Amino acid sequence: MSTPEAVRSKATIRLLGRFEVVIDGTPVDDSAWRGRKAQQLVKLLAVAGGRSLHREQIADALWTDLDADAADRQLHKAIHAARRALEPDLGAGADSAWILTQDRTVALSPTVAIDADEAESAAEAALVSRNVSACEAALEPFLGPLLPGDLYDVWSEARRARLASLHGRLLAAVAEGSLSAGRPERAADAANRLVAIDAADERAHRVLMQVASTSGDRSAVVRQFRTCEAALDSELGVEPSDVTRALFEDLVERSSGAEGAASAASFNPAASVTNAPDRVDRSAATTTSGREQHAGEIDAAPESGWMSGRRRFIAAIGATLCVACAAVVLAVPQLRSAIWVTQPAGPHVAAVAGSLPTAFVRVSLPSSDAGWSAFTNSEGRFVIRDAGVREGDTVSLVVESGGSERREIVVRIPAGDESGTADLGYVDAAAMTPIDGAVRHLAERVVPFDRVNLEWYRGVAAAVTAGLSTDHDRVNALNVFVARRYSRPLDNDPTDTPRRTIEAGTLFSGPLPIALATLTQASGYPTRFVALSAPRPVDIEHTVVEVFYDGRWHLFDPAFGMAAVNDLGEISNLEDLVRHPSLIDRMPYAEAVRPGWRGAEIPALFRSGVHRVSLLGSTGR
Repeated sequence: MSTPEAVRSKATIRLLGRFEVVIDGTPVDDSAWRGRKAQQLVKLLAVAGGRSLHREQIADALWTDLDADAADRQLHKAIHAARRALEPDLGAGADSAWILTQDRTVALSPTVAIDADEAESAAEAALVSRNVSACEAALEPFLGPLLPGDLYDVWSEARRARLASLHGRLLAAVAEGSLSAGRPERAADAANRLVAIDAADERAHRVLMQVASTSGDRSAVVRQFRTCEAALDSELGVEPSDVTRALFEDLVERSSGAEGAASAASFNPAASVTNAPDRVDRSAATTTSGREQHAGEIDAAPESGWMSGRRRFIAAIGATLCVACAAVVLAVPQLRSAIWVTQPAGPHVAAVAGSLPTAFVRVSLPSSDAGWSAFTNSEGRFVIRDAGVREGDTVSLVVESGGSERREIVVRIPAGDESGTADLGYVDAAAMTPIDGAVRHLAERVVPFDRVNLEWYRGVAAAVTAGLSTDHDRVNALNVFVARRYSRPLDNDPTDTPRRTIEAGTLFSGPLPIALATLTQASGYPTRFVALSAPRPVDIEHTVVEVFYDGRWHLFDPAFGMAAVNDLGEISNLEDLVRHPSLIDRMPYAEAVRPGWRGAEIPALFRSGVHRVSLLGSTGR
């Protein structure tokens, strides 16, 4: 990727509230673009992570109706037009200072200043500092949504949601921090600004209730709660969370002259939970318990019975002062499978791809250290990223249907293309041989169970699920309970035991799946972890939990307190979500705000079908 030897000009791209390119203090006139696609190209590169995209990615975003050759020709024209708009004096054949190309990659120069990048960095730093003044200063660049003229373009959605989340977290931090510092007017101003952009933000309503309470205005507290209640019902079709409702009741009681209840001196599981899971439909009758049923006897997910319509499941999660959260990847032993045909040969490949005649089956490379698997899409195509193999390796490819039938074929890894993907082409299913249950995809990866505290976990689980009669409701209640552990302890560590996470809370997302899995397995439910991933530009990972009961796996996300619920009130698993993407849309990640997480990007992880499975160790019973 070539750049000029000396760049004397200064370029700034503004994306927040409007689109504008400024060169040496002078805005580029709209007439200079000579076409909408040149302008869109610059927007697309400015929004992309790393400011760089492959030509194919750009073509997929801007010329979806053209074949590859035609799209490439249009991209060439757009690059030329964009360069002329930004550098009208650029000579023929001269290197551009701002739009760089190399091989199949197009990028913006790293010297270009982009307001969204600067705003994002300042917001994250301010949230980590927990300083109210820093958060206020970080709010200044947020003059409006990202690219308001491109609100319906898919390529801008994830970045827009990320920035909107940061904006909301900054406002919440200023509101809550100002309230704690005894500055109610400042708190109310920030909270009202947050409500103006998201009427259903419970954090803002809680601050406004507390501000009203400082003046002893009981009726204002009630009105604010009713406003919150109406907004949640209108926007999301849900009721206020237990956290909001408990605060409301406490404030009303205080304003009536009653004294608040004293805090518990030690952790009491029974006092910290409600028996029924929040906002989950329980219309489906559950029959036989699946606690003692072996995971190897799972049947395939049903192909039919999925109804139209929408039903959302949103668990109540306690929101505190929003601070940045470090993502934690589960640390599990990297053990090889018994299937390893040859030693590593050539260079590593970034991913392994191929095609099968069957849709929605799981494809694994048991010999891979990385451990990723993938589901085939509706056309039988699969891509396993970070495959952990090398060019020239001879390895076993294992195909799983419905978690029970497994077949194997030995393949040789070809050279990777320019993106690092080794394409196996069409894999001959007729050449595959059945394998027995001894080879389970990635079952050798085990997270140790904290046996020392086994009885304590059983006691907590019993308190949380007391009075619930179905496996469906019991596991849901545990998921909601663990989601509420996402709090702000004085000191915590991502390697804390599940007991410590449950007792003190955690600012890290990684311990929450372990805490949920520990409680469900202590209760007798087979449990496993599923780490989700997706190709760039998403490039994030997220771990969820699958629990086995009623003859099948069910997926829960304790970091957000969510699960995917179909129209029969049944909770789905990853295979269901891959088969029926509409279920993913029912999980309200876009509206969810969790410290350090871009909730709007997580659905892409489910859709990719790329995942890694790990098991929780035995309880020793």
